[in-house]
Amino acid sequence: MKVISVNEAKENLEKILESLEENEEIIVKFKNKEFLLTPRKKRVLGFFKNKVRVDDDIKSPLPENISEEFYS
Repeated sequence: MKVISVNEAKENLEKILESLEENEEIIVKFKNKEFLLTPRKKRVLGFFKNKVRVDDDIKSPLPENISEEFYS
């Protein structure tokens, strides 16, 4: 993990982006504060596949006792 100043970040933005592309984390220091730059994780499609079930009657109205709780 690299620690760099804001001035270094301004001068070497392209190198920083390349490092992030290689999954390296970078800390940028600014006014005695540290900011962590991390690469974005790739999204996994189908994460909830076969874990979430939706009933066939999803579009049917709710029973009255439940809808009363929502709107009261």
